[in-house]
Amino acid sequence: MDGKISETLDMELWNSLQDNFSESIETVVYTVDRKGEEISSSKEFPFFCQVIKSKDKGLSSCRSCRLKFMERLEKEGRKLILYYCHAGLLNIIAPIKVKGEQVGAVICGAILKERIDQAVFDSLSREIGIESEELLENISTIPATKEEKIKEYSRILSLLSTTLPELVHQKKMSERRIEELNILHKVAQSVSHVTELSKTLEKVKENIRKIIYIEDCSVIIFSSDKAKKEKTGYDKIEEIIEKEILSSKKIVKVDSLQDDPRFRNKGISYLPHSLIAIPLIINSNMMGCVIFYLYPTNKTKKDDLNFLWVLSDQISMAVLNSQNLEKIKNKAITDKLTGLYNREFFMNILEMEMIRSVRLRNPLSITLMDIDDFKHYNDTHGHIRGDSLLKDIAKIIKDETRESDVVGRYGGEEFIIISLDTNSNVAFDMIEKIRKKIEENSFFGKEDQPLKTITISAGLITCMDRSISAVELIKEADKSLYTAKAEGKNRVKSTVIVDKDLYPVDVQRANDFNRQKSQG
Repeated sequence: MDGKISETLDMELWNSLQDNFSESIETVVYTVDRKGEEISSSKEFPFFCQVIKSKDKGLSSCRSCRLKFMERLEKEGRKLILYYCHAGLLNIIAPIKVKGEQVGAVICGAILKERIDQAVFDSLSREIGIESEELLENISTIPATKEEKIKEYSRILSLLSTTLPELVHQKKMSERRIEELNILHKVAQSVSHVTELSKTLEKVKENIRKIIYIEDCSVIIFSSDKAKKEKTGYDKIEEIIEKEILSSKKIVKVDSLQDDPRFRNKGISYLPHSLIAIPLIINSNMMGCVIFYLYPTNKTKKDDLNFLWVLSDQISMAVLNSQNLEKIKNKAITDKLTGLYNREFFMNILEMEMIRSVRLRNPLSITLMDIDDFKHYNDTHGHIRGDSLLKDIAKIIKDETRESDVVGRYGGEEFIIISLDTNSNVAFDMIEKIRKKIEENSFFGKEDQPLKTITISAGLITCMDRSISAVELIKEADKSLYTAKAEGKNRVKSTVIVDKDLYPVDVQRANDFNRQKSQG
């Protein structure tokens, strides 16, 4: 390797990642080669810097300054150095290494931490031949940066400079690593632009499965509240892992959960094959962990761990950016079996959407649906087939709903849907389409069911009342579901709540009445 950065890295991919990081911190980030020459820059330098670099002596001083600290990085083996340049601005420099060789550096620059002394302007003025008054006027356009932000910049720059150069190394990059890089790019984009943690995590899960054969992944946010609720299933696994990772503050890797005594006799109904838990660290504080559950065929290598570590850092950023952090402490957001939102997280979303619905004065429809005679199916074909049926029906529901709809598993064989800004007729047509698709599907063992096929019953509620609560709305949906069951199953019962002090309006009966009235 000759050490030339342009021949060592795929610069198109590197620049794309650099742009992404620069956008997320809203500060100039640029790459230099071993000679201190700028190779690429994300965002324009402040006008103050442009004025200095417009002079040959100013440009030369900038290069000399970078070279001095690049040499220190290499000589001292440092991962990061914060330094003040000849113009009095703070810079953060990190090495770019490939196969142990420093081929350049990445710099977060032009940071104004504090007021620059007049003596610095006078010295700079003499050096580059620009009046100090002009320099003083131009420096005023750079906003001051707080210490907390500088620490965040340092952490992000460190991430950019450590694992990523190896991933972007074009001569040694395999097809798998290209995919890794694309995934990191997509995840970084979602972290920068998506404020909802759930959407970012879904993006992570969607992309990671392309290269690592994971069964599922969970994010746990450590809470200061010591009280713990009784946990079952994966929650009990996560309780054990949470204690260990809090104690060790290191990666926890379990190669076989079934052979590990920590997970025996804990009342855990299902054990994944293996797992890797990685701490989520923000500003040197461990605030949670991400757990990747693996299939038996997945033999994790060192490269897998490196990639998962980088992803976990992205998840840390997503958690930091999330506006709903307090609502998801110590909880996964999705149901392990179906991949849909779990009940608790779904209820958080419902409460927020009801507030939004009231503010915008838009209707909100809720559908609670239940697989008819599911116990009979389980008793006849066993729990493995029952779980498979739940997953298949969950997929149909997800596929047939709109992107704006929110789908969750309410519990057991019950599913729930929020249809935003949707009146009763539109919501009914969508749920009826789902009902028919399930009824007509060739599920295993459908002929053994009492109705000779697999069916669902659904209770649909459309809310027009601004004062009703999320819990009250669910109760009304449950009543409609009960009515659908009582009337023979395999049907959708739709009602509208105009006022919680009045009886809900039966939509089908109202439509029939209006139809008869218009015909008579």
